[in-house]
Amino acid sequence: MVQFVPVRRWDLGGGAAGQGQWVLPLPRGEDALACAVGREWCAVATSQRMLRMFGPSGTQEAPLMLPGPVVLMAGRGALLLVVYAMAPGSAR
Repeated sequence: MVQFVPVRRWDLGGGAAGQGQWVLPLPRGEDALACAVGREWCAVATSQRMLRMFGPSGTQEAPLMLPGPVVLMAGRGALLLVVYAMAPGSAR
């Protein structure tokens, strides 16, 4: 399950906390392993090596298959960094 709850940025005069929150289930057998958040998106990497991107309203973009298991993710603004493993035996 992916749950998104926006937090007000006091220094930017953002909206009230809790507005625009949403919850979406992941497909059966797929667990969230890492997440990152940017200005207008959030991303989740799953146990099935899927990278799922969501907009502010919870709309999902087309998922991408990662070449290996996720190690870490980071986001800022419009940028997303995904680090994954590619060592022998890591593509299970």
